[in-house]
Amino acid sequence: MRILLRNTETGAFLQTLSDWTLDPMEAWDFLARGRAIRVAQFLAWKNIELYLATDDGQPLSKTPLDTKS
Repeated sequence: MRILLRNTETGAFLQTLSDWTLDPMEAWDFLARGRAIRVAQFLAWKNIELYLATDDGQPLSKTPLDTKS
């Protein structure tokens, strides 16, 4: 399973702290849900969801994140 962050407005996945990709296979795999959530909260991004995918990038679940302080 891959644990990704996805921008719900653009559909792009976080690749690095400054780059985004439309390909879930090129996205940063956080390996742990808590790590992905902490990064999103620390950076206070808007319109972000926790995106769980199979190892080949197929979506399993999408959970909107509230990153407001």
